[in-house]
Amino acid sequence: MSANAAFSYDITEYESRSYSQTHPDHLYTLAKLFGLNPTCFAKARILELGCASGGNIIPLACQAPQANIVGIDLSAVQIQKAAQVIRDLKLTNIEVFHLGIEEITQDFGLFDYIICHGIYSWVPEAVRHKILAVCRAHLAPQGIAYISYNTLPGWNVVKSIREMMIYHTRAISAPMTKAKEARNLLQFMACGLGEENSPYANFLRTEIDILAKQPDSYLVHDHLGEINDPLYFHQFVEMAKKYHLNYLADSDIADMYPHNLPEMLANEINKINDVVRCGQYMDFIRNQRFRCTLLCHEEATINRSLCTSQIKSFYLSFGGKVEGNPQNKLIDGESMKFIGQHITLTLTKPIAKVAMLKLVSQKGKPLAFTALCDSVMNEMMLHDQTSVERFLIEDLNLMRLVLGGLVKIHSDDGRYANNPGEMPLIPEWMHYQLQHQSWVTNHRHETISLSDVEKFLLQNCDGQMSVKELSQKLTEFLIKEKIGLIGEDGQQIDSIIENEQRSYDLCRTLLNEFSQLALIVDK
Repeated sequence: MSANAAFSYDITEYESRSYSQTHPDHLYTLAKLFGLNPTCFAKARILELGCASGGNIIPLACQAPQANIVGIDLSAVQIQKAAQVIRDLKLTNIEVFHLGIEEITQDFGLFDYIICHGIYSWVPEAVRHKILAVCRAHLAPQGIAYISYNTLPGWNVVKSIREMMIYHTRAISAPMTKAKEARNLLQFMACGLGEENSPYANFLRTEIDILAKQPDSYLVHDHLGEINDPLYFHQFVEMAKKYHLNYLADSDIADMYPHNLPEMLANEINKINDVVRCGQYMDFIRNQRFRCTLLCHEEATINRSLCTSQIKSFYLSFGGKVEGNPQNKLIDGESMKFIGQHITLTLTKPIAKVAMLKLVSQKGKPLAFTALCDSVMNEMMLHDQTSVERFLIEDLNLMRLVLGGLVKIHSDDGRYANNPGEMPLIPEWMHYQLQHQSWVTNHRHETISLSDVEKFLLQNCDGQMSVKELSQKLTEFLIKEKIGLIGEDGQQIDSIIENEQRSYDLCRTLLNEFSQLALIVDK
């Protein structure tokens, strides 16, 4: 990255947030699935290249006090901010340095996980080579490197929008003015399209809508920055091989699996006995524009012959939606649908429906395979555990559902509560975030945006107040901020007693939502 680029990140800071797909727990789980033996997150050494102001790694340091975490960034301003947060939270297991990637030396030592998100496509070629050299030199023998990058062919068309915005703002030097004028151009284009229904017009509308929802910092650095070089997946893997690094997986394994494509395409692509060539053809078909790729040392042994029984080693969560009446789950032949991004599962057997509905009831919180078996046995009043396990593994084929993206695998239960309890508590890092911004990082390493009401209530979840006391606090806040509650008739409530009851109901509802969003500590 050039000095000018570094300066631009000082002037217009990139919004530093968490990215769930980069979490070492997730990388650990995928590595275990493919036969590697990496260090668990709790005791790992972790390096982030381009850590900005620490939004991705500081929550990791809070979650794993025995881990050792290092972040580097070329923006002095953002490193200073990260260092201040680390001091404020009194963290001793994380360090950040104002350094370029080229300045990393052998003294840094080995890391179990190296994270490089949103950097690779936006730096000069020499730095891209250095990123891979750092991974080779500083990755532990069973370690995992995560690198994200823009890909072709998806960026071929997006590139035209970037070049159009760059051309339109070429005479503007102030970053925020540049972003404002780029937005004006996009709005002008959106209006100019009118009722046109051509494929290109529809594409432009979609892209304009996506960019309209992004912060100015994203527009300035990702689309108006001096460098943005997408490449084909196979080109990235070939470059990694030059540094004796092998492609392990993608952060979303459902993207790797050909059978998630239409049947005719899936059957043809599945004949390709090469994971990289297979992935490249899938990128052509899907017009892929971004990848999050996991690399490991070429000496590491990768097991790509996954078997259904491996599911027993993992915790499971459901990642889709349900159609059908859960009340009829025990009626044989009554169908229910479980719908994911890639596949739809239609079930009629009671035992299968009970198993899937148990995962649904967890509301995203991972459940151990053994616990799932126990739950099915209890609800169905079955006694043969071996038969139940065999059904879940072979007949329901949970591993296929994992590859289809309908079920997700984890290595633990997520370490958070799936119900708020009577005295809800959020972790210290969330309390700190709430003092400075309107969003928090949850236990799943996702960014959760909050309304003013949600933020107020969450700030008061200190483990000392009961739900009733939180409700009273919420009532006071709503009165002070002149936020009226609406009754069932659609009219604003004037009665004090009814207001208090409505406030209590709202408090309960929000607390339940907080637990579903993985915000509440499991005491």
